[in-house]
Amino acid sequence: MEESSVEAETFKRSKLLTLISLLLGLTCIASIFISVSDNAVKLGILYQVQIVISTFILGVAAAGIWLNQKWGAYTYIIYSFVSPPLLFAFGWWRPDMGGIIIPAIIVFLLLIKIKTMK
Repeated sequence: MEESSVEAETFKRSKLLTLISLLLGLTCIASIFISVSDNAVKLGILYQVQIVISTFILGVAAAGIWLNQKWGAYTYIIYSFVSPPLLFAFGWWRPDMGGIIIPAIIVFLLLIKIKTMK
């Protein structure tokens, strides 16, 4: 009995990490619909492939954050620094709220919580 309570206590995920992982999960779901939209089709197959790869990476990061693992946070942080220059190089990235502010806030919050993660 004592062993299971210790295990449950060590797995306790903060509400902030739960919210971040849920938001990233919703982003993945939205990205699936975006990848088959008319606008994505107009931009070509390379754009659609990029969306699928990004969705997979965000899904892995969301799962890692949900499981309270540092690798999930690191995956998102690396993704948020690598993705914009690549998208900019192809002419697909715009410096708007979704491209700069929201990822910066998420990275900041993850860096605050990373010490409490496994």
